[in-house]
Amino acid sequence: MKRLRGIGVSSGLIMGGVYVFGKERIKPRKRKISRKELKKELAILKYAEEETRREMLSIISKIEKDFGERFSSIFNIHLALLDDPILIPYARKKIEEEGINASYAFWEVIEKIIENFSFHSGQMGRMMEVLHDISSKMLHYLGEREQIRLEDIEGKVIIVGKNFTPQDTLQIPKEKIAGIVCSMGTQTSHAAILARALRIPAILGIPDIENILSSTDIIILDGRTGKIIINPTKKERELYARRKKEEELEVYHKEGLTRLPAKTKDGHRVNLVANIEIPEEAYLIKKENADGIGLFRTEFLFIERIDLPDENEQTKVYLDVAEAAHPHPVTIRTLDIGEGKLVSFLKTEEVESSFGMRAIRLCLKYKEVFKTQLRAILRASVKGNIKVMFPMITSIDELKEAISILSLTKDELKKKGIPFDRDLEVGTMIETPASVFIADILAEMVDFFSIGTNDLIQYTLVVDRINPKTAYLYEPLHPSILRSIKNVVEAAHKKGIWVSMCGEMASEPLYTPFLLGLGIDELSVNWDAVSSVRNVIRKITMEKASKIRDKVLSLNSPKEIRSFLKLQMKTIY
Repeated sequence: MKRLRGIGVSSGLIMGGVYVFGKERIKPRKRKISRKELKKELAILKYAEEETRREMLSIISKIEKDFGERFSSIFNIHLALLDDPILIPYARKKIEEEGINASYAFWEVIEKIIENFSFHSGQMGRMMEVLHDISSKMLHYLGEREQIRLEDIEGKVIIVGKNFTPQDTLQIPKEKIAGIVCSMGTQTSHAAILARALRIPAILGIPDIENILSSTDIIILDGRTGKIIINPTKKERELYARRKKEEELEVYHKEGLTRLPAKTKDGHRVNLVANIEIPEEAYLIKKENADGIGLFRTEFLFIERIDLPDENEQTKVYLDVAEAAHPHPVTIRTLDIGEGKLVSFLKTEEVESSFGMRAIRLCLKYKEVFKTQLRAILRASVKGNIKVMFPMITSIDELKEAISILSLTKDELKKKGIPFDRDLEVGTMIETPASVFIADILAEMVDFFSIGTNDLIQYTLVVDRINPKTAYLYEPLHPSILRSIKNVVEAAHKKGIWVSMCGEMASEPLYTPFLLGLGIDELSVNWDAVSSVRNVIRKITMEKASKIRDKVLSLNSPKEIRSFLKLQMKTIY
């Protein structure tokens, strides 16, 4: 038995056998060709390009038919790559000038592009996924690609591989996919997007998982927590069976709650909103009857490309999301990314670090990048339902400067006669110990707080939550975290501003009663946790939540607190 953790990108609990594919990336054999073979190899390259294009158009058409244009449009970058002035032309040039076979010529060119992109971008984002996907498709038509063998899949299995492409998703009948586990990918990967759309539990980002697992293994996959258990014990299987039954009952009850408001039994209304990673997820908000979007992460606009998004492009994205959510509010977080991920166009050699040049520090350093985003947000705010918030604030001066730049940007738009929401609400993230300690001062400068518990926990406890060696120290119920949240809420309310929470703690129903007791005004959760959290809110009174708060704050250990909260959940249900 072994436990591993990755990035949970699509919720769901499942146990089953695995089907492993794509253990090794294909490397064609280099072969010298004669002058007589030159024409044939060029024809093979042309054929591969045409068939790859045809396949991508087919995939886009099918995805558009099944899920709508909002999903199909994200695959247009594949077609753009095929039209790249380097990829196919350079492969053709290698065949002609070096006299080598088409598959090796293409492989050498795209590997160089992947190497350069990886070096300059410092991240394995969706663009890297696209490059690998086009590589595998072209090599397949060049006679080199490994395929998923449908005849090898018996029953419903958990698909395991290095990456899971749109083609793989559409190739395997949905009834055969119990779950997805990959070593590559993030929340915004194509695999993540399609898994959420298809309601398939999925975990990405477990290094080398395709070589760790074999097709004889049984695993338990928890898409919400990102955890897998390999070859679980009898006790773990029994626990899984109980949890699975509880999950099925919860889904049954949630269906009847979807259209009901997030209101406690004694009438206290809580704003229940959702987090989204990409614009294509905005439609899910109304489907889940959320009260809006409490966190729209804008990083996807910057990390999937080799140039900066311009003002018009950003404005369109923000407008699209605002329109999809209208009349509900959308809170847009300004760029929260490390300098290392922007090296290709910021000309820097910054080493990627959670403690380095990131988020508001980056924006204040590269003010034109910041102002371009602010102009786009302001222009989109004309819809009347947009709010803006700044991430990673650690000092009064940082917030003052950010607000000053926003004011200057407003003045520029006024002079040009460009309309925007003059009453735009401005907030700040509270996600560092520094911001907790000065929350009372920050509250005088903004309209709202949004507590980002993910970073707050790791910075307060000095633990890297994605490092497997220290992940066990990442503890949301540590008394220092709970008291920090309490102090922030009290400081905000004393100054007359409202408080949201957008970290993973907000999405955990076990914590909901305590958070209600603290007086948090808004819970911004992962979209697939909306119904679960709503269910808890509707089953409790504020009097009960207050008593739970007092008891939790009197306990000294996370273990005691967790046991107490679990006991209280039984009384609630």
